[in-house]
Amino acid sequence: MKIINLITLWVVGSCFLQNNTVIAIFIFVFFLATALTNKINPFYLMGIGIFGIIYLVTITYWTHTNYFQLIYDFLNRYLFFNLREIIANYFIKVQGETLGSFLNLILLNIKNANNYDVYYKLISLSVVYLIVVSGFHVNILCNLLGKIFFKLNKTRKVFKCLLAFFICYLNGFSAALIRITFAIFFSSFDKTKKHATNLSLITIGLIAPTAVTSIGICMSFLGARGIKVFNKFRDENKLYSSIFTSVFATLYIIPFIAMMNDGFSLWAPFLSLLFAPVFFLTYVVSLFFGWFSFSIPAIHFFYNLIYQACNLLNTVNVLVPITLFQNYWIFGSYYTVIELSLLIYYKLWEKNKWKLKKLQRLY
Repeated sequence: MKIINLITLWVVGSCFLQNNTVIAIFIFVFFLATALTNKINPFYLMGIGIFGIIYLVTITYWTHTNYFQLIYDFLNRYLFFNLREIIANYFIKVQGETLGSFLNLILLNIKNANNYDVYYKLISLSVVYLIVVSGFHVNILCNLLGKIFFKLNKTRKVFKCLLAFFICYLNGFSAALIRITFAIFFSSFDKTKKHATNLSLITIGLIAPTAVTSIGICMSFLGARGIKVFNKFRDENKLYSSIFTSVFATLYIIPFIAMMNDGFSLWAPFLSLLFAPVFFLTYVVSLFFGWFSFSIPAIHFFYNLIYQACNLLNTVNVLVPITLFQNYWIFGSYYTVIELSLLIYYKLWEKNKWKLKKLQRLY
């Protein structure tokens, strides 16, 4: 696990080196700190170093082609049509400009003049990452359909991988969905299951280094990182877990939200908790029934619900202007402080947890 973490840090740091040296420096420092504090075997560390130097030299002098875009273009040429565009036009035809554009936003990640209004309202509430297709949607959908239609575990895993890839294709191989597709793939094998998130980043870094630095992948990875960190302190209380999962995920993506909106909604963690089930239900209803004209009242209901809720919440929204994250030294320092603080807290928490267990055995 520690080796995979180190390789991930090196790959991500190398990818950031050319377009954001400051962030790369913070990641490399974190790499060294992790290697020293975890007392990695020198031979393993030497192997990582050799791999790291080769990789760093390769991507420095290698033309950074987005190979995922090439795969997308190849599939469209092979199929002799662009399925994403066909579906987008179909939604407009069946649901009309407004509702069709709404479906294109939440199902195909297509933004246009007809859905920009609701899109920017969600940005101002700092929850826009929930409505566009994300790992949150795809993970639940793949698991749900897999359990419903397939009893054999192996068949279910193959189905989940194929479905995730297909959704990724329909979204034009967006960065966040590329990451979750690889994560679902690696989660299908027992030996790589625990390292799925890290292995997905390493794979993307090897195929398309520039994709690792995109906002989509960064927010997707950091949100997953926040949830993973919280799971170390997870409580059996469901309400507690739901609230603090949202808080930790939001905590990790604050800088990116602030850069998108020049500010951050003070209520974002709670709005995220409020909107998450609504958005998922909207996504499921749209996915299964948005193709038919009889669903217009239902789609219109969800559109109005989200639009009016955004209007209402924006009237009481407290947007904290945060421009300091434009400074990458502060940006990097923010994550360094979070990681170090949580590391120290986790060590203390583990120590106290052990004492409590010992006390329970005595009594």
